[in-house]
Amino acid sequence: KRKINLFRIYMTIFIIYSVVVLINLQFKIEESKKQNRALEQKIEQVNKENERLKTILESANSLEYLEKAAREQLGMVKPGERVYINQSAGEGNAAVEGSSKDGDKQ
Repeated sequence: KRKINLFRIYMTIFIIYSVVVLINLQFKIEESKKQNRALEQKIEQVNKENERLKTILESANSLEYLEKAAREQLGMVKPGERVYINQSAGEGNAAVEGSSKDGDKQ
């Protein structure tokens, strides 16, 4: 009878330990799932940013982009163009009038 009671005590302790371990593992699994979802969202954001940068990089090789950058960032003009600066509207507002050598406006 004493062996049976000792066996029951050991089994009870084992079952309680197993339940505690399983509950702890369940919490760790849920935490890992949360981290996984957060990382998936971060990957999605980085992929979107990557696509945006690819688009910018592709457009940077086009003549239109290079011309726009030369005009806006470097203040360059085409031959025969006149730049008018509107002082009443503040700085940075320039109007460009293009004309050919014949005097025709473009």
